[in-house]
Amino acid sequence: MKENEGKSHGRLFSRDIEGTTFKSLPVSEASFMCLELLEPAAYSYYSLTRPSTRFCSHEMSAVSKSLEDVRAVILSAHEKVTAEEKATFYNRWAQTYDQDVTAIEYQAPRLAADSIAAHFSGDRERAQVLDVACGTGLVARQLKGHGFGRFSGVDGSEMMLKMAEGTGLYQGLQLCSLGEEPLPVQPGLFDVVVIVGALSVGQVPVSVIPELCRATKAGGCVCMTTRSNPDNLDYKSALEKEMKALEEEAAWTCEGVTEVQQWERAVSEHEDGYISGAVYLYRKL
Repeated sequence: MKENEGKSHGRLFSRDIEGTTFKSLPVSEASFMCLELLEPAAYSYYSLTRPSTRFCSHEMSAVSKSLEDVRAVILSAHEKVTAEEKATFYNRWAQTYDQDVTAIEYQAPRLAADSIAAHFSGDRERAQVLDVACGTGLVARQLKGHGFGRFSGVDGSEMMLKMAEGTGLYQGLQLCSLGEEPLPVQPGLFDVVVIVGALSVGQVPVSVIPELCRATKAGGCVCMTTRSNPDNLDYKSALEKEMKALEEEAAWTCEGVTEVQQWERAVSEHEDGYISGAVYLYRKL
């Protein structure tokens, strides 16, 4: 993998990934930070430079919130119906996302990374990892601790992608409305494909599962997570049905399913304590 020469402040600039060249686009600091961005169709595979840390006034405040405040924020995410509404919500949440999910003891990124590390036997430093719905980069940080070092990220929020870029871990980041448009990656390119936190009711539809499989190299790993609380049980059932269908088609085989009782703190009004969740690990055939 080689990066095009010359970084300039306020540009989205391309990288070559196994012979595929992606275009470079100029973006001013002000337009990027205020989300007055180019149309999504104008984006290509990119790495974001680090402009000023100023944020527009309409973004969520970075001040500390109570657990009840955090619960209200998380629940409101499920009220967003259209792709545009969801993108706007996550753009505004990006600045405080990490501290908010820490408040509910969100463990899915660590659990997924542990599962991948336990099943991956290849060269971790050279392995190409696709982080789908990458958010601020929580999964990549966990995988970095296990020795993985080459990350590409996809997310539907421009500001989440900016936060992910700030980790310095990603070689490429791409804007994509998951479920609304095809996963914009080359089939069979990645050693590991992972999606954490996004497979739940009101978020990413189960129809993306075959795309995750297609993006993975033969012999590579696909890791997925979902919640097991009552509100998500119908979605979880549909998700597992989709996984089983691919297994019956001999597209992949299940390496393991880990059910976790204390997945994260409950946020809905009719749940107390912790909710449970599951980590799925499949190997592409």
